[in-house]
Amino acid sequence: MDLLTARLPVFSSVIARFRHTVSAFAAVAASTVVASCSGDRVASTTGAEAPQVKVEVRASTDIAPMMVRTPAAERGARGGTTLQLDASVFNPNGKELEHKSHVYWTSLDTLVATVDTTGLVTAQDTGKTFVVVDHKKGVDSVRIVVAPVPVASVSLTGGDSLSLDDTTRFVATPLDSAGVALEGRIVVWASLATTVATVSSEGEVIAVGVGSTDISATSEGKSASQLLRVWPQPVATLTVDPEHVSVPQFQKVRFTATARDRRGKTLSDRVATWSSSDPAIFYIKANADTATGKDVGTAVVTATVEGKIGTSSVTVTHPVEARALWVTRFEYTGPSSVDFAKIGTIFQRAASANFNVVYFQVRSSGDALYFSDIEPCSPRMCGSLGGPRPAQDPLDVALAEAAKYGIEVHAWLNAYTGFISGSTTACNQFINSTPSNWLKANPTWSVSSKNFTTGVITRQVDNCSTTSEYMWVSPGVTEVRAQLARVAADVARRYGPKGLRGIHLDRIRYPGNTFSYDSPSQEAFRTATGSYPASNAQSSWLDFRRGFVNQGVQQVYDSVRTVDPALVISAAVFPGYKPRSGWSANWSFTDLFQDPQAWAVGGYLDVEVPMNYPATSTSASWTVKNYCSNTDWTCVLDDHIDRIERQSGRQVYVGVGAIKGWVEMEKQINLAHDRSATGVSVYSYSQVDAIPNGWTQLAVGPFKNKATVPGMGWKR
Repeated sequence: MDLLTARLPVFSSVIARFRHTVSAFAAVAASTVVASCSGDRVASTTGAEAPQVKVEVRASTDIAPMMVRTPAAERGARGGTTLQLDASVFNPNGKELEHKSHVYWTSLDTLVATVDTTGLVTAQDTGKTFVVVDHKKGVDSVRIVVAPVPVASVSLTGGDSLSLDDTTRFVATPLDSAGVALEGRIVVWASLATTVATVSSEGEVIAVGVGSTDISATSEGKSASQLLRVWPQPVATLTVDPEHVSVPQFQKVRFTATARDRRGKTLSDRVATWSSSDPAIFYIKANADTATGKDVGTAVVTATVEGKIGTSSVTVTHPVEARALWVTRFEYTGPSSVDFAKIGTIFQRAASANFNVVYFQVRSSGDALYFSDIEPCSPRMCGSLGGPRPAQDPLDVALAEAAKYGIEVHAWLNAYTGFISGSTTACNQFINSTPSNWLKANPTWSVSSKNFTTGVITRQVDNCSTTSEYMWVSPGVTEVRAQLARVAADVARRYGPKGLRGIHLDRIRYPGNTFSYDSPSQEAFRTATGSYPASNAQSSWLDFRRGFVNQGVQQVYDSVRTVDPALVISAAVFPGYKPRSGWSANWSFTDLFQDPQAWAVGGYLDVEVPMNYPATSTSASWTVKNYCSNTDWTCVLDDHIDRIERQSGRQVYVGVGAIKGWVEMEKQINLAHDRSATGVSVYSYSQVDAIPNGWTQLAVGPFKNKATVPGMGWKR
């Protein structure tokens, strides 16, 4: 119900008076009252049959439009327009009479419009009403329609750019046609791209995504818009973690640069540029967050983002890496005796180049280059197999010399070589002794091959002179594995208290994948599978032989651990693990049944030492070439680190070949340092010694600073 309807009782009363007056004076047109707007007087028209009245009322218009500027303001403050009405009284002859003192003005709804005694109408609110002019002899009325002043345009003010997550307020002002602000009008806000910015009903804008959008305001069909660009929040602070770090030389540090805005919110999409105050100490690439300590000293690493900087103070300490040196039996013995003075020279030179581990060979092929009660003395120490011992024990001497320089000694044992072969000299040394050589005493332990066409089985022990380098014993023989474990435990028991730090296994494999068809191995396979091996390539037979080698390693590990859990078990293994397309190599897993990954994962190998070096100075295998293009040193190193260290947590000391000379050796060591390798093992003493100034070049180059052997958390 509108205001006019609410006022109908009042209006009806006035109309009733109007009709009564007209009726009373219908016969006589005594006078005429004319209500006009703005002083215009227009005579009202009466019908030809209209009754004669004393007073006739005429109105110049039926409707008078008015406006208010601010409908929502307090009453009396809405800015309503005014309209002057007046009334004239005429006699029947049309003569204007002076009777205005008897004219009264009334608004039927003063909430919409008011009128004063002079006929001045003031708009109060939007709506409709009647203003009635009352003369004692007649009435007239004017219909008043009050509407808001129409919006002609909208003025929009606000910023043209905003940082992500910031807020701002836009202001929209509706204007009339004269550009004057209209208050109290409803404004509808909108953002063209709400993924960039949102806007509330009050015009508050929130930047929610980087980009651009239009912010618009609409009032009564009139709109205005403004382009808003949202930028990433600027960096207010930058911190680097770790803020302080101490790192061993050659080890990597990963830094995190955290940019934050002024509210402390992390800006994860910012990329830092890195630098070092001293690249010779600690070098970091501009676009990398991981870097390596190059030399002992201090440096400051700086990250920069949008002009803000964060720093980390870095202290590079002495390296923690194993630097092992293989020392073969040939390097401290002659054909029939030990050069004890040479042992002292070996350790002095190793110490001068900052080596910290020596793999000292004390077992070549079922014999001993140390004082043993289990196996016969080596011809290279005692003149003949099982001959009289010298006054000194080479391993005792090595341990004493090593102690002078803080070098660890690990006893290097050839695992499954039965005895030397391939020459008359070697075969003539294969004699009965006390104690006995294991192959001489047990020829059935010999590895053997089988001709599957003829069924003929050939034992190496029966072909000493034509068998290259060594006659092997079979890992498939239970007693072979047991004796190797017993020898390792005996060495640990005798020399552990004297400072021995570990057992290093070499030749811990088969001589090739055509071996071995010795009776114990075949019978074990038949017991497990129900039949004898059908071919060299039979998958179950391949796995079975690999299992024998695995058992042998575990038995050594367990036996030594029983003596001293702190002693380290390491193994020299072939560098190529499994075949790769286009590569030429003997693969440890498929060709030699050597699976160091299983040993490490199984927890019975502490250090894998891949022999990642060429067999000869002219060999192309395992040298530094294009990465993974063929049998490439760096590719193989990465493979061993991934399979052993990352998958099992055990360590890798990568083999380095001095046989190729200084340039190649230095490249390999530097590449190992670039990869933060746990250790390197150089083959061998005599080959380093053959490089002009080889020891000195190591001491001033890649081994400049003394290093600590890495710890092993799983050991006691």
